[in-house]
Amino acid sequence: MRPLKYVFIALFIAAVSTAFAGDIRMGINPNPANQQTVISIEGNVGSAVQQPEIFTLLGEKITAAHWRKEGNSFIVNTSMIPDGIYLVKYGVGNQVVVKRLRIQHQ
Repeated sequence: MRPLKYVFIALFIAAVSTAFAGDIRMGINPNPANQQTVISIEGNVGSAVQQPEIFTLLGEKITAAHWRKEGNSFIVNTSMIPDGIYLVKYGVGNQVVVKRLRIQHQ
């Protein structure tokens, strides 16, 4: 039951947030993604930007994504992730940002 509770909380956060959590901002471009997308992290995140996480709407962590870090951005190869809506989560300390990511292969 815990993953389902997590999903509802994440959906609520995503619905009431415009991708701002204190000093953290996250952008996803392009969205919807086809073969890749860039997740950019800005704001007061410290010197070591950690990799965001991608989850299904059921709370399952996606491990099929291949990441490449460039500064405060992450290029994500989405070619192995099935079409659908996902949640991208990034957190530093007690600040968490959650945004929706749609993957749509042509």
